[in-house]
Amino acid sequence: MTRLMLSKVFAFGLFVAIGASASAASGTFSTDGDVQVVSGEKKHQKVVLLESDITEPVPYGVIEYTPRSTKKNVLNLDELKNLSVTYQVIAGGIGGGSPRFSIALDTDGDGESDGNVFVYIGDPPNFTSGTTGLVSTGNLLASDDLRFDASQVGGTFYMTYDDVLDLVGDAEVLSVDFAVDGGWAVSGGVQGVVVTELKVHNDKLNIKKLED
Repeated sequence: MTRLMLSKVFAFGLFVAIGASASAASGTFSTDGDVQVVSGEKKHQKVVLLESDITEPVPYGVIEYTPRSTKKNVLNLDELKNLSVTYQVIAGGIGGGSPRFSIALDTDGDGESDGNVFVYIGDPPNFTSGTTGLVSTGNLLASDDLRFDASQVGGTFYMTYDDVLDLVGDAEVLSVDFAVDGGWAVSGGVQGVVVTELKVHNDKLNIKKLED
Protein backbone atom coordinates (compact mmCIF):
# COMPACT_ATOMS: atom_id res chain seq x y z
CA MET A 1 0.00 0.00 0.00
CA THR A 2 1.33 3.43 -0.89
CA ARG A 3 2.02 6.17 1.62
CA LEU A 4 -0.68 8.22 -0.08
CA MET A 5 -3.17 5.42 0.34
CA LEU A 6 -2.24 4.95 3.98
CA SER A 7 -2.84 8.62 4.67
CA LYS A 8 -6.23 8.38 3.00
CA VAL A 9 -7.09 5.31 5.05
CA PHE A 10 -6.23 6.90 8.37
CA ALA A 11 -8.11 10.04 7.36
CA PHE A 12 -11.15 7.83 6.82
CA GLY A 13 -10.65 6.45 10.31
CA LEU A 14 -9.52 2.97 9.29
CA PHE A 15 -6.68 0.73 10.40
CA VAL A 16 -5.06 -1.98 8.29
CA ALA A 17 -5.90 -5.58 9.11
CA ILE A 18 -5.81 -8.55 6.74
CA GLY A 19 -7.18 -9.75 3.39
CA ALA A 20 -8.15 -13.08 1.83
CA SER A 21 -11.25 -15.18 1.06
CA ALA A 22 -14.39 -16.62 2.60
CA SER A 23 -17.48 -18.66 1.76
CA ALA A 24 -21.07 -17.51 1.58
CA ALA A 25 -24.26 -19.55 2.00
CA SER A 26 -24.60 -20.56 -1.65
CA GLY A 27 -21.59 -18.97 -3.30
CA THR A 28 -17.95 -18.16 -2.59
CA PHE A 29 -16.37 -14.74 -2.15
CA SER A 30 -12.64 -14.29 -2.72
CA THR A 31 -10.23 -11.45 -3.40
CA ASP A 32 -7.50 -10.73 -5.91
CA GLY A 33 -4.93 -7.97 -6.25
CA ASP A 34 -4.56 -5.05 -3.86
CA VAL A 35 -7.33 -5.76 -1.35
CA GLN A 36 -7.24 -5.46 2.42
CA VAL A 37 -9.72 -5.85 5.26
CA VAL A 38 -9.57 -2.83 7.55
CA SER A 39 -11.39 -1.60 10.64
CA GLY A 40 -14.17 0.89 10.03
CA GLU A 41 -15.39 3.90 11.93
CA LYS A 42 -17.97 1.96 13.92
CA LYS A 43 -16.98 -0.23 16.82
CA HIS A 44 -16.01 -3.75 15.68
CA GLN A 45 -16.80 -2.82 12.05
CA LYS A 46 -14.76 -4.39 9.26
CA VAL A 47 -14.66 -2.98 5.73
CA VAL A 48 -12.77 -3.84 2.55
CA LEU A 49 -10.25 -1.49 0.95
CA LEU A 50 -9.54 -1.97 -2.77
CA GLU A 51 -6.77 0.00 -4.45
CA SER A 52 -5.57 0.63 -7.99
CA ASP A 53 -2.08 2.18 -7.95
CA ILE A 54 -0.38 2.45 -11.33
CA THR A 55 3.07 2.30 -9.71
CA GLU A 56 2.41 -1.13 -8.23
CA PRO A 57 2.97 -4.48 -10.02
CA VAL A 58 -0.69 -5.40 -9.47
CA PRO A 59 -2.63 -2.19 -10.21
CA TYR A 60 -6.10 -3.46 -9.29
CA GLY A 61 -8.24 -4.82 -6.48
CA VAL A 62 -11.11 -7.28 -6.93
CA ILE A 63 -13.76 -8.97 -4.82
CA GLU A 64 -14.93 -12.02 -6.76
CA TYR A 65 -18.14 -13.98 -6.26
CA THR A 66 -18.41 -17.51 -7.65
CA PRO A 67 -21.91 -19.03 -7.57
CA ARG A 68 -22.39 -22.59 -6.45
CA SER A 69 -23.08 -24.80 -9.45
CA THR A 70 -23.52 -28.47 -10.24
CA LYS A 71 -24.06 -30.39 -13.45
CA LYS A 72 -27.81 -30.09 -12.92
CA ASN A 73 -27.97 -26.66 -11.31
CA VAL A 74 -26.28 -23.51 -12.60
CA LEU A 75 -27.05 -19.82 -12.18
CA ASN A 76 -28.24 -18.16 -15.37
CA LEU A 77 -28.18 -14.41 -15.79
CA ASP A 78 -31.97 -14.13 -15.80
CA GLU A 79 -31.97 -15.85 -12.38
CA LEU A 80 -29.53 -13.41 -10.80
CA LYS A 81 -31.54 -11.61 -8.12
CA ASN A 82 -29.32 -8.90 -6.67
CA LEU A 83 -26.25 -6.83 -7.38
CA SER A 84 -25.58 -4.09 -4.86
CA VAL A 85 -22.72 -2.44 -3.02
CA THR A 86 -22.25 0.19 -0.33
CA TYR A 87 -18.97 1.96 -0.97
CA GLN A 88 -16.93 5.13 -0.57
CA VAL A 89 -14.31 6.43 -2.99
CA ILE A 90 -11.48 7.72 -0.78
CA ALA A 91 -8.84 8.45 -3.43
CA GLY A 92 -8.79 9.28 -7.12
CA GLY A 93 -12.51 9.59 -7.79
CA ILE A 94 -14.61 7.59 -10.24
CA GLY A 95 -13.26 7.01 -13.75
CA GLY A 96 -11.82 4.60 -16.26
CA GLY A 97 -14.87 2.37 -15.91
CA SER A 98 -14.02 1.86 -12.25
CA PRO A 99 -15.40 0.89 -9.84
CA ARG A 100 -17.73 -1.54 -11.59
CA PHE A 101 -19.26 -4.99 -11.48
CA SER A 102 -18.15 -7.51 -14.12
CA ILE A 103 -20.39 -10.51 -14.79
CA ALA A 104 -18.52 -13.31 -16.58
CA LEU A 105 -20.85 -15.31 -18.83
CA ASP A 106 -20.76 -18.65 -20.61
CA THR A 107 -22.97 -18.07 -23.63
CA ASP A 108 -22.27 -21.31 -25.53
CA GLY A 109 -22.45 -23.91 -22.75
CA ASP A 110 -18.82 -25.03 -22.81
CA GLY A 111 -18.09 -23.95 -19.24
CA GLU A 112 -15.69 -21.18 -20.32
CA SER A 113 -16.20 -17.43 -20.22
CA ASP A 114 -17.25 -15.86 -23.52
CA GLY A 115 -17.15 -12.30 -22.22
CA ASN A 116 -18.38 -10.00 -19.50
CA VAL A 117 -21.33 -7.75 -18.91
CA PHE A 118 -20.04 -4.65 -17.13
CA VAL A 119 -22.22 -2.70 -14.71
CA TYR A 120 -20.75 0.74 -14.12
CA ILE A 121 -20.86 2.62 -10.82
CA GLY A 122 -21.30 6.37 -10.62
CA ASP A 123 -23.36 8.92 -12.50
CA PRO A 124 -24.60 8.21 -16.03
CA PRO A 125 -24.06 8.72 -18.87
CA ASN A 126 -20.24 8.87 -18.63
CA PHE A 127 -19.66 7.25 -15.22
CA THR A 128 -16.72 9.53 -14.53
CA SER A 129 -18.22 11.23 -11.49
CA GLY A 130 -20.26 10.49 -8.41
CA THR A 131 -20.64 11.19 -4.73
CA THR A 132 -17.43 10.83 -2.73
CA GLY A 133 -19.28 10.05 0.50
CA LEU A 134 -20.68 6.67 1.49
CA VAL A 135 -23.04 5.48 -1.25
CA SER A 136 -25.49 2.57 -1.39
CA THR A 137 -26.32 1.62 -4.97
CA GLY A 138 -29.39 -0.41 -4.14
CA ASN A 139 -30.10 -3.35 -6.43
CA LEU A 140 -28.55 -2.31 -9.74
CA LEU A 141 -30.45 -5.06 -11.54
CA ALA A 142 -33.63 -3.07 -10.85
CA SER A 143 -32.15 0.07 -12.42
CA ASP A 144 -33.51 1.55 -15.64
CA ASP A 145 -30.23 3.41 -16.25
CA LEU A 146 -28.15 2.73 -19.33
CA ARG A 147 -25.24 1.54 -17.16
CA PHE A 148 -24.93 -1.97 -18.59
CA ASP A 149 -22.20 -2.72 -21.14
CA ALA A 150 -22.71 -5.95 -23.07
CA SER A 151 -20.32 -5.17 -25.91
CA GLN A 152 -18.22 -8.28 -25.15
CA VAL A 153 -21.20 -10.60 -25.67
CA GLY A 154 -22.80 -9.12 -28.77
CA GLY A 155 -24.51 -6.09 -27.27
CA THR A 156 -23.63 -2.41 -27.02
CA PHE A 157 -22.02 -0.11 -24.46
CA TYR A 158 -25.20 1.60 -23.24
CA MET A 159 -27.99 -0.86 -22.44
CA THR A 160 -30.66 -1.38 -19.80
CA TYR A 161 -30.64 -4.61 -17.84
CA ASP A 162 -33.85 -5.69 -19.57
CA ASP A 163 -32.07 -5.27 -22.91
CA VAL A 164 -29.16 -7.38 -21.64
CA LEU A 165 -31.55 -10.13 -20.50
CA ASP A 166 -33.18 -10.18 -23.93
CA LEU A 167 -29.71 -10.71 -25.40
CA VAL A 168 -28.02 -13.19 -23.03
CA GLY A 169 -30.48 -13.90 -20.22
CA ASP A 170 -30.03 -17.66 -20.63
CA ALA A 171 -26.22 -17.50 -20.30
CA GLU A 172 -24.58 -19.08 -17.26
CA VAL A 173 -23.04 -16.74 -14.70
CA LEU A 174 -19.52 -18.02 -14.00
CA SER A 175 -18.47 -15.23 -11.65
CA VAL A 176 -19.26 -11.69 -10.57
CA ASP A 177 -16.41 -9.29 -9.78
CA PHE A 178 -16.47 -5.95 -8.04
CA ALA A 179 -13.37 -4.34 -9.51
CA VAL A 180 -11.28 -1.25 -8.83
CA ASP A 181 -8.70 -0.74 -11.59
CA GLY A 182 -9.01 2.89 -12.67
CA GLY A 183 -5.77 4.28 -11.26
CA TRP A 184 -4.57 4.97 -14.81
CA ALA A 185 -7.55 7.28 -15.41
CA VAL A 186 -7.53 9.43 -12.26
CA SER A 187 -5.39 12.28 -11.02
CA GLY A 188 -2.43 11.05 -8.99
CA GLY A 189 -2.59 7.52 -10.41
CA VAL A 190 -4.19 6.04 -7.28
CA GLN A 191 -7.84 5.03 -6.96
CA GLY A 192 -9.04 3.76 -3.59
CA VAL A 193 -12.50 2.42 -2.74
CA VAL A 194 -13.83 1.21 0.61
CA VAL A 195 -16.66 -1.36 0.60
CA THR A 196 -18.85 -1.73 3.68
CA GLU A 197 -21.45 -4.07 2.19
CA LEU A 198 -21.69 -6.23 -0.94
CA LYS A 199 -24.57 -8.41 -2.11
CA VAL A 200 -24.61 -10.75 -5.09
CA HIS A 201 -27.64 -12.91 -5.88
CA ASN A 202 -28.79 -14.38 -2.52
CA ASP A 203 -25.44 -13.90 -0.79
CA LYS A 204 -24.05 -11.12 1.35
CA LEU A 205 -20.30 -10.74 1.79
CA ASN A 206 -19.24 -11.52 5.36
CA ILE A 207 -16.24 -9.23 5.66
CA LYS A 208 -15.21 -10.58 9.05
CA LYS A 209 -14.67 -14.01 7.49
CA LEU A 210 -12.19 -12.73 4.93
CA GLU A 211 -9.06 -14.25 6.37
CA ASP A 212 -6.00 -16.22 5.29
